[in-house]
Amino acid sequence: MITDIPRPIDFHLAGLSYLNIAWENINDLCDNIDNFGKKLLNWDKFKLDEYVDKSAVGEIKKLHWEDLQRSLSLALSLIENGVELILKGRISEKSPYLLIIDLPRRWPAKCDVSDIPFSEFKTIDASELFKMHNTVCGEKLPQSSCTHFERLRARRNKSIHTVDKALKLSIREVYLDLLESYYYLIKDVPWLQCRFTYLEGKPESRLLTGDDYYSINFEVYQEMLSAMNFLKSGEIEKYFGLSKARRHICPICDNKGFRECEILPKCAQLDPNLPKSNILKCVICGEKSKIMRIKCQSADCPSNVIYLDKYKNEHSCLVCGESW
Repeated sequence: MITDIPRPIDFHLAGLSYLNIAWENINDLCDNIDNFGKKLLNWDKFKLDEYVDKSAVGEIKKLHWEDLQRSLSLALSLIENGVELILKGRISEKSPYLLIIDLPRRWPAKCDVSDIPFSEFKTIDASELFKMHNTVCGEKLPQSSCTHFERLRARRNKSIHTVDKALKLSIREVYLDLLESYYYLIKDVPWLQCRFTYLEGKPESRLLTGDDYYSINFEVYQEMLSAMNFLKSGEIEKYFGLSKARRHICPICDNKGFRECEILPKCAQLDPNLPKSNILKCVICGEKSKIMRIKCQSADCPSNVIYLDKYKNEHSCLVCGESW
């Protein structure tokens, strides 16, 4: 008998975990690059020192770039693993036994007389998952997703299984690999809300109390800003549901520690994004807020997107942050 058969939700959650870990790795790389740049600037202050080897800078940059490539390869591998598990989860909704390949004579020894865990059986190859998915699942993925997943898998294989000097990964490219994969696979929950939910569910988050709990909102917001530095306006709108030019302050997130850091959480969008809309939706916490269409009292601000905090009896402009 086959035992320990994973449920579809097990595959799904494991896949999302890999995508979230890849996201964290990419954001850590952004911080690494920023810190490296600051160190180079500090070094540059002493470039006239006769004891400083100026020719070493080029070699240091080269070694840092090579180290970055290995880290990006790891993130790429995590993304591919996440995609495979989510696809397997969808297929297993029909039957987990569809994932088992090979003829019975090639199955684990004595599986007909002893209990054997599902993990001992060879499962379908990643290259066959798309065809299997669209054959057995009612909601088919578009052909363009097959092209995307095949390109992702090929680049992952090159970066992990060999040394291909022609393969040059970039942070922007790997960000897009993750976001495009998620966009194809998960339609009902935007990526930033998935990220928020993932952080909320981590064991260490259960230890957070009071204002510390709201650090999750702040963390996701900072990650969003970091990613936006590498994305075009159309990509930001596609993957985050946010217009780069018409972002508004989320009044819910604004009450959760952002002001103490002197940061305005501009992570909300009019819903729908029209001039007369009176609902604002946050792309991070997912909350909707009702707004008023009155003129901001700041002389320098043309905004008419105002939030009334009924508990404080206070109006706030969701563009400039002015309160009255």
